[in-house]
Amino acid sequence: MIITWTNTFSTTFDLDQAEEDFRFIMEQIPHKDPDTAIYDAVEANWTCDWDTEEFCDTAPAIEQCAKALRERIGGIQMRMEGI
Repeated sequence: MIITWTNTFSTTFDLDQAEEDFRFIMEQIPHKDPDTAIYDAVEANWTCDWDTEEFCDTAPAIEQCAKALRERIGGIQMRMEGI
C-alpha cells in the first residue's frame, strides 16, 4: 500500500527589511561572511504562522528567501576561486 499526501505552508517574509538588516550587519561587522549575514537577515525577518515549525522542513522556504535577498542586494561574490 502506498499513501501519499502533501502539506502546504505559507509564511511572510519582509524582503525590504531583510535588505536593510543585511546592510546594517555588514556595516557593523565589515569582515562578517556575507553569506552568513544573508541568513542572519533572513532569520530576523522570517515569520512563522504555524505552531509546528520544528516538525516541518522549512529549508526550501529559507533558501527562497535567501535567493530573493541575494538578488535584491545585486548579488555579491561569496568566495574567491583559485586560478
